[in-house]
Amino acid sequence: MRKREVVTGLALVFMVSIALLALTGCGAKPDAVATKLAEAVNVQDLDAALKLFAEGAVVNTGGPAPFSGKEEIQGWLEGMFADNFHLEIEIVEVSGDKVVEQDTMTMDSLSDLGLASLQGTSEITVQDGKITTLNFAFSEESAAELQVALLEASVP
Repeated sequence: MRKREVVTGLALVFMVSIALLALTGCGAKPDAVATKLAEAVNVQDLDAALKLFAEGAVVNTGGPAPFSGKEEIQGWLEGMFADNFHLEIEIVEVSGDKVVEQDTMTMDSLSDLGLASLQGTSEITVQDGKITTLNFAFSEESAAELQVALLEASVP
């Protein structure tokens, strides 16, 4: 009788474990993926950064059109690397498969405009350990600073 209770108990533990895995997902936590992306970008590791994105991922940086799919995202990353892009992140919220981070970025083109850094917020969705969407927006202050710097740079 005791053996049957042990087997039943183990079966119950196994079923609960499977249910928890199904609810939480098997992939990496969104904040860990966001951190890995920042680390890969900061050392300009294109392969490591690109591996963090799902095949059909979409990156929206507030430009005229989002970067869709790995080929366009690779071009976006290569452009950032060419501009000596560096990113500091602070995770501010993790909820389910989404992470929100505060970003501080530096790059050569900002320095050329007389800007030390700019800040913004990224909202990243991670499914099965891969980024499916990354949406970035400058803070209001940084957007204004950038606008002024661009206007000043265009005045002869």
